[in-house]
Parts: sequence; structure tokens; C-alpha cells
Amino acid sequence: MGLLTLQHQAGAWETAACLVGIQETLRRELGAPPLPPTNQRHFDAIIHALEQQLGAEQFAAYRQQGQNMTMAAALPLMPPPVTV
Repeated sequence: MGLLTLQHQAGAWETAACLVGIQETLRRELGAPPLPPTNQRHFDAIIHALEQQLGAEQFAAYRQQGQNMTMAAALPLMPPPVTV
């Protein structure tokens, strides 16, 4: 959820909404267990904020776009690696 949080805080709301869909799809396809309660509350808060910022209909459209993305299509949404 770190990338989702960063994108949301940076005001990249459309990208964040796509990341919501990507995360949901990946978790489902991988059979990942439910998020821990604290993480789920944070995830739900971001979803609520994105719905307010984008409007429910537009949020749903970006979320669906993320759910339908292939991994190759999702990669450009990822930030470049940081070199130290």
C-alpha cells in the first residue's frame, strides 16, 4: 500500500484509483489473505478520500481500469528505482 499512499498524497488521484484496482486484483489472483485490520482501515480511508476527490463514478472507472490492467500495462505506474 505504500505506493498507493504516496500517489494519493502527491495528488495523483487517477493513478491512485488505478492502483486500488490493481491491488485488489493481484490480492485476489494470488489468494492473499485479508489485509490486517489497521491496513484495511487505511485502504478504506484512501478509497473514501479518492471517491470524494474524483467523484464516485470517476473513481469507479479508474478502479475498474486498474482491475483490467495487465502487469505490463501497470509497470509504467511504478516509480523508478531509487539508487543510493
